[in-house]
Formats: sequence, structure tokens, C-alpha cells
Amino acid sequence: MNSYEEKREGKTLKILVAENYWRYVDDLKKLLDVPCEFLLARDDEEALRTIGDVDIVFGARFSRRVLERGKNLKLIQVLGAGVRAELLEAVRGLNVKVANTHGNAPSVAEHALALMFALAKRVVESDRMLREGIWLGTWEHMGVQLEGKVVGIIGLGHVGRELAKRAKALGMRVIAIKRTPDPKIKEELGLEFLGGPQDLEYVLKNADFVVICVPETKETRGMIGERELRMMKPTAFLINVARGRVVDEEALYRALKEGWIAGAGIDVWYRYPRSEGERCHPSKFPFHELPNIVMTPHRAAITPEGYWGMLKQVAENIKRIYRGEEPINMVDIERGY
Repeated sequence: MNSYEEKREGKTLKILVAENYWRYVDDLKKLLDVPCEFLLARDDEEALRTIGDVDIVFGARFSRRVLERGKNLKLIQVLGAGVRAELLEAVRGLNVKVANTHGNAPSVAEHALALMFALAKRVVESDRMLREGIWLGTWEHMGVQLEGKVVGIIGLGHVGRELAKRAKALGMRVIAIKRTPDPKIKEELGLEFLGGPQDLEYVLKNADFVVICVPETKETRGMIGERELRMMKPTAFLINVARGRVVDEEALYRALKEGWIAGAGIDVWYRYPRSEGERCHPSKFPFHELPNIVMTPHRAAITPEGYWGMLKQVAENIKRIYRGEEPINMVDIERGY
């Protein structure tokens, strides 16, 4: 037995799980081969009673009051790419890492493509009309060919890269911006252009499809407003599979209603149900009345493959903490992603 094995022998990781994450524990256990004890905390008061000797927190909604008492706490693991601003503020200055997951990136990229196809080929409109026995005119309701069109990707992270690969396979021309452009990524993905945030205007003016893939941070919140939407071609489409508040709500509604752009495919919104089963429209503006938008209820990442992809990355980080190694997908607290 080597010194590492001697050090780990008999060790059981204690993992504190938030109530809304508890439903993932049974599946997560199927992916683990290290000894773990899972502890449920329905609220901060329950968490305070157990946080003292916990190694990992699996959840995103515990307060600083709880987290700063985690003497052995090494990692806060969230499920999905988005990290709540409240959590980032709660851990600021604490000696604890935060990690997210990107195992659903292919699913999200495919959903972005699905929205592009639906808009370009007028799938929703055609389906709705034919159900009523109405055959759309050949020329007045023409679709758009994707091959040869320019897709502009705003944010070339995990989802953006997966989308770029798929768009290239369709014969589309890909331009993109990234916070820190890397010539190697440009070459690897075969991009026509890769710039930084200062090149947003170039992408907006030249793309036939603008796809939002950035995380929501202080810098990206509201980054697409009236000025930016008016830069787009009147024949262009906007796709958002990132976060609703990256695009100004009123400006987007006006852009669609007044025809600044041809249409939009939106999966992420401004208003969500407060409880399971509640019915509500996703905005204070009547997007649902507009004919040039395809709407989906924040489901881009929801596939069996995406689900297991995220859990595999959670399991990998649990194993890494057990072995005393650095986690993957660590979040930069200052940048927020």
C-alpha cells in the first residue's frame, strides 16, 4: 500500500445536498466508486447542523452564513453551467472552489440548430397552417437555405464550440467573438473570424443568424439592446440559448413586432412559473402573439444524454476531491463563469 492509499484508507466523503438537488442523488451514486455519505439539507438551519465536517456541497442556494462554517469544505458543485450571482457573492473571500458542469453542451448546441432550422424553414408556421387545411404559397412563404449563410456566435465557450462544429458541417460560414480570442481555436474550428468583445458590432452586422451563448454576468446582462438589434440585417434571425437577460426584453419585443429583424428563436426567458404546474407567459410582453418567433420553455439542455453528461462531470469532481486532485470546470468567482 502506497502513502496515498494509506492516507485515503477509511475516508468517507461527506456531501451536503440541497433539497432541490436530492432527486439526482440515486443516479449520481450509480456513477461513483468512492465511499460517500449524502446528507440532505432542506434549508439553512438543517445545513448549519451538518456543514462543519462536510467535504462537498451539492447545490447552489446555501447562504454565506452556512458556507463560512464549513471547516472542511473543499468544493461547491452546481448542476448546469449557470451559477447564481447570490452564490458567487456568498463564497467571495472563502477558501472554497465552485464548479459547474458542461456535459449538456452538445444538447444545447443541437437545440440552437433546431431553432435555426425551425425559423429558416418556417416549420412551426407551416405545421400550424396545414393542420387547418391551408397550403402556404410557394413563393410568398419561402424558407431560407442554411448552406452558405453566416452564423455569428456570441460566446465561444462549450456550447458555442459545439454549435460551430455543427454549423460548419452544414456548410455555414462561422464568425464569433470570445472574451479572450485564441488563434488556435479559430484554426481548430475553421472559423472565418474570431474576435473579442470589441468586435460585437462586426458580428451583428454580418451574421444571418446571431446565436447568444454567453453566460449571464455583470458584463453580459443587457449586452444586446435596441442599438445592437438595429445593427442586425433585417433578414437576420436571433437565437438565444444562454440567459434571457442577456437580451433586453422590451427591445427584443419591439425588434420582432416592428420588423427590425426577421425573427427569433428563444429558449431562455424573463419570467418563469413560481411553482410546478403554474401556467404563465414567459414575459410581460406578448411574445406569444407574434408570428415571427419560435418559443421553447428553457429545455435546450433537457435530454437523457445531457442529464447523464452533467452527472458524470459531478461524479468526476467527487472522485477528484476524494483523490486530493483539482476539480474540473472550476468557476472564476470574479468573472462569474
